[in-house]
Amino acid sequence: LRKYWDVAERPMLLLHSLPKPHDLYPTFINPQTGRWSSEKFTFGALADSFYEYLIKQWLITNKKETYLREMFDDAMIGMAKLLVQ
Repeated sequence: LRKYWDVAERPMLLLHSLPKPHDLYPTFINPQTGRWSSEKFTFGALADSFYEYLIKQWLITNKKETYLREMFDDAMIGMAKLLVQ
């Protein structure tokens, strides 16, 4: 079971380590470089599930993987700053 977790966690750790515009996650990442293809992001199609699953991943770990909660919290604060002005 641990080997599957390790495989699934690798992309999350990469996303966590990348600089994020407004603490949000751009829609596309270059698989060769592991960097954003652009800094465009969306809250709708192609992205809404990502933000939803950040919190679900944290809950599945019994709240032990705190970086997942931090990713979610930072994104929600970034989203609120852009939407509420």
